[in-house]
Amino acid sequence: ASAASVTDNRRAGAAAAVVGIAARGGTHLLLRFVFSGTAGETLYVGFVMPATAAIAMYERLVFTARANRPMRLSVQLRSPGGEGERWRRSVYLDPTPRTVDVALDDFRPVGSTGSSRPELAKIDSVLFVVDTINNKVGSNGQIQIDDIRYAR
Repeated sequence: ASAASVTDNRRAGAAAAVVGIAARGGTHLLLRFVFSGTAGETLYVGFVMPATAAIAMYERLVFTARANRPMRLSVQLRSPGGEGERWRRSVYLDPTPRTVDVALDDFRPVGSTGSSRPELAKIDSVLFVVDTINNKVGSNGQIQIDDIRYAR
């Protein structure tokens, strides 16, 4: 998780910052965000974690997470090329820290993709995205994620 990078669509009214917080046993990632665009805009913020072909040897993505308020987080798998193909799975977060365990087979296409399920050997990135599909324009918040791993 230490190799994560932040992504946002700042030009459209979304901004984010990722902060590493030292903790016993490692580092937590804290994503702070604000959506300041206008109603009807689709805004997003998130961070990207590189993936390797090794993801194909696993069945699940597991991480610990919480948010400062109840919200949904879109976890996405992306394959390379052009804009890239993506598959997503939405998860619920609130202030209570919890282990999130999602089957890689449960991810569904975002837009047009060459297959209904991700071809895991081709996945190059795991994205953790907060957007205005699940949050209002004018809102802000933060999510904390730790201990991201693949599992069988």
